[in-house]
Amino acid sequence: MTTARRYTEKARRYTEKARRYTDAGATLYRCRTTVQEVEKARRYTDGQTPSVVSGARRYTDDNSLFFNKKRCLSN
Repeated sequence: MTTARRYTEKARRYTEKARRYTDAGATLYRCRTTVQEVEKARRYTDGQTPSVVSGARRYTDDNSLFFNKKRCLSN
């Protein structure tokens, strides 16, 4: 396995882990808790390499906006 391929695989695993963190927050109904879970995903993602951060961070931010609208405004 080439170095580039190993890094790509590692990036994919990190992105999946960040996504699981974000999805865990998404299932909670209270606005404050959801924001905390998104921040947890963000902190985890920020510890990774820039290429991993760009993909996972975008996903996390999209989720944050969606759930803030859906959950927070409905409460």
